[in-house]
Amino acid sequence: MPAGYPSLPLELILHILELSYFTEKGKPDYPTLSRCSLVCTTWRDPAQQLLFRYLDLERNRFSVEWLREFCGSSERGSVLSSHVRCIAIELRDGQESGNYWAYDILDFLPIISLFPKLYEVNLSCSIFQIHTKLISHLRSNAAPLPKIRSLKLDAPEVAAFGGGSPLLYEMLTLWPSVQFLGYSSAHPLPLPPPERPPGLKLLEIGYNAEPISEALQWLIPNHTLRCLKAKGGVGGTTRPLLIREGEYLRSVRFLLLEPISASLLALCPNLEELDINRIVPPAADPTGIFKPIPKSIQHLRVRDPIRRISSVLPLVSHLPNLRVLTLPVFREEDLIPEDCREEWEKIKRVCLERGIFLVNDPSAIGLEDDAVMVERFPRGRSASNFRFMN
Repeated sequence: MPAGYPSLPLELILHILELSYFTEKGKPDYPTLSRCSLVCTTWRDPAQQLLFRYLDLERNRFSVEWLREFCGSSERGSVLSSHVRCIAIELRDGQESGNYWAYDILDFLPIISLFPKLYEVNLSCSIFQIHTKLISHLRSNAAPLPKIRSLKLDAPEVAAFGGGSPLLYEMLTLWPSVQFLGYSSAHPLPLPPPERPPGLKLLEIGYNAEPISEALQWLIPNHTLRCLKAKGGVGGTTRPLLIREGEYLRSVRFLLLEPISASLLALCPNLEELDINRIVPPAADPTGIFKPIPKSIQHLRVRDPIRRISSVLPLVSHLPNLRVLTLPVFREEDLIPEDCREEWEKIKRVCLERGIFLVNDPSAIGLEDDAVMVERFPRGRSASNFRFMN
């Protein structure tokens, strides 16, 4: 900064730069942040703090030796590594070949231990499980591990192994500090191990294949759960879970809102947020499915509203406490299909009359909310949530 020019406080500079952190698609805007880091020395540190916040080792592979050298060889490298809050990494078995981007399982914990303030790990792998002896070996050869709060696991396809992968249980044994859990697999979890990590208290769980009841009991034995994401539909184990935990839930995500899933919502009397892909009302009684839905809901998100946009307004009318309505339709309203425009105008008019904040954000269709717990929903993906991850 040239002499004679006053400089803003670093906290204010950081807040300004945070406004440019996400692109329209909800991804970190690395080109903009990189340019900001070169403006002047005053901007460098806050811009780099954001640049290193999310480290994607799936698309940008660095050798383990380079990472160790970078993070530990200088004071600057140590500072930059302390800015990392989220890592995306792919793992493979040491005997597996042909996947250059994946890291060997033996390097996994040594890499994680390089980032002392890590909050979230996004893990995809082709490993079926980590045996007990290997876990002990990894622990003994790694520096102290950060207490991560969010784990998103893309588990292997189990057809080649002949059964469900126990990898999730093993990861939670390594990190009983996890509070936000996402599990993606084409098959349900297997039976859990007999011992449960002490101190494991999940606030949120998300899955696309419904776990067996024994797995849910192992993962959620008490009344800690606040957010449920059943993204692959509901089945026989969801009702027992909601009978036990429903009154404590603040947010629920279902794939479809149809008679069965709507009836389950009656078990969640204190619900604040409902997140669904589509509304599928029965032809005989299109508005009848809304009756069991708790009136406490303050945020409603319909991720694919166009196909059933005529069902949105009756649901909105059923929710007297609604504050925010998220409908990812089109950023440009002239792209809205002709047969939907009249209903869209009605929705806008009702929201205006009732003081409901209407969010039309197409990027929200596939994006996941930040893994944080907020006072009021929606959470979204926002730099305003960063303070919960420090």
